[in-house]
Amino acid sequence: HPRCGEPADGERRPPLASGAAQVAAAHCGAGGDSASAARTMMAAALAEKPPPLEVLFELASLREVALRVPTCKQHAHSASQLRAVLRRVDPACEPLRSQDGSNFPVLSIHQYQELLPRLHALAREGVFDFKLLPAIPLQAHTHMPALVPDGDVERAFASIPSELRRTLLQFQVDGVKFALRRQGRVLFADEMGVGKTLQAIA
Repeated sequence: HPRCGEPADGERRPPLASGAAQVAAAHCGAGGDSASAARTMMAAALAEKPPPLEVLFELASLREVALRVPTCKQHAHSASQLRAVLRRVDPACEPLRSQDGSNFPVLSIHQYQELLPRLHALAREGVFDFKLLPAIPLQAHTHMPALVPDGDVERAFASIPSELRRTLLQFQVDGVKFALRRQGRVLFADEMGVGKTLQAIA
């Protein structure tokens, strides 16, 4: 599955058990006290395995993706694995060190896409629980048009009829130029009654 890393046919793959759990499982067919001891060993071994490390990816800006990961001693090995993967994509990746995720690295959209196959491989191991970007916002950001140079924006703004330009307040001028710089692909979300329609017409 492109989002969660599960097989496309919907069949879930069980995570690999620890060595102790595998040994216990080998004795589960035994009878009496041996079977009971084996079940106890397996339960203890599985209880030692920490839950998957949750890694949240979110848009940090128009063209960047940030990671939010709670780091703790329980997940020190998992964080180390993730750090190694990130540094293959970006050698300058800063350490994963903050409790609230505020210092986690920021990747470009291109780096994030390069990272996806490795994330899916890690997810199948059951060590990580990746919360990836939804497909639609990612597509929108991937296909975002290039920004129009400042000189072209100023020339386009100057071509607006002077009668209309003179009626624009400064925040509306900023809004119109913002739209021109992005080839008109914007959403005006000002308060009601402050001139969104006028900006759009301009």
